[in-house]
Amino acid sequence: MYPPLVNLIESHSFDSTPRLYIGDTLKDFPLARNVQYSPQTYSFVAHLQCIVLALWNEGAERELRPSDIRDICGYGAYGNHQKLSLDPWGLVENSPNSKNRRLTKNGRLFVQGKGKIPKTILKDPATNLWVPDPESPLIDINLT
Repeated sequence: MYPPLVNLIESHSFDSTPRLYIGDTLKDFPLARNVQYSPQTYSFVAHLQCIVLALWNEGAERELRPSDIRDICGYGAYGNHQKLSLDPWGLVENSPNSKNRRLTKNGRLFVQGKGKIPKTILKDPATNLWVPDPESPLIDINLT
């Protein structure tokens, strides 16, 4: 299988030379840090604020289906409502036995101005957990 592969690659590219290493012939090679890497991040933005406020419903809390979220807050909110469940935000959860979304205790405190969250969260590459971005400010419901 290797000789036909060599012929194919060499017929299309003069820059590449395929190598085959088997067993103990594998060369030592350095590992390098990808300087372009940055962890995945999410920021608490206006369409996420809309979801929290819609669930709060001016103090008359309600549960909403994802389609209700779309109708009230738009497609950006519909496509991102699950992010509000991520730690360390933890503002919204699924209602038991349904796909409806509702506020958590933390979400209620936040919408009442009694709690703050980090504006930006990131996925820690070492643990794969969502954590506050160390450079992110804490914000209240008014995004300040």
